[in-house]
Amino acid sequence: RRQSLVELIEQLRDDKAVDAFEKCVGRLNPQIVHFHHFIGFSVSMVDACRRLNIRTVMTLHDGWLLCEQNHFVLPDGSLCTGEYKNAAECAECFLKRNSALECESRQHLERIFTWRRAFLEHAYTSMDAIISPSEFLSLVFSQRGFRHRNLNIIKLGLPPFKVAPWNPTGRFLRFTYIGHIVPAKGLDILVNAFKLLSHEKARLDIFGAAI
Repeated sequence: RRQSLVELIEQLRDDKAVDAFEKCVGRLNPQIVHFHHFIGFSVSMVDACRRLNIRTVMTLHDGWLLCEQNHFVLPDGSLCTGEYKNAAECAECFLKRNSALECESRQHLERIFTWRRAFLEHAYTSMDAIISPSEFLSLVFSQRGFRHRNLNIIKLGLPPFKVAPWNPTGRFLRFTYIGHIVPAKGLDILVNAFKLLSHEKARLDIFGAAI
């Protein structure tokens, strides 16, 4: 989905959202606020917690703090790997993926991405604690310059469960995809692999919104 410059900025700082959040949290008066994401909210909520002397923790679920599209996918479909270099590269990537976007200048967009990184790094480092569900994700953040004094690797908890036995009905072999339909998910690989099956009764069901 194409993204506007207004959305790019409002995801970081939405004064109306922060004001409502601060009033709500002020009434509840929790000891800790646990953030899982900022999309649809505002990164400035972290500073609101600071003003209220409320401790904060965040669980990382993707790379959105580092990359506005989450998955580090370049316009040609390859992955952006390695250390962070500069905002100019992020601006260039953004422009190629949003070719119809009206922008004052490339320099203006670079300033936005420079501000975005500084703003998010401040929010990240000002948290009292960070939780990463994997060594890999924590390494990605470290390689790209986001380091925290209190980073904890805690795998996402799943209660023990018994795997149900497979009882084929003999009608068909069913494969199912559930998730967003975006290039980064690799749905094209699944479809192409499914086409290689010779099973006449194989079936592939796809559930998800294209974003």
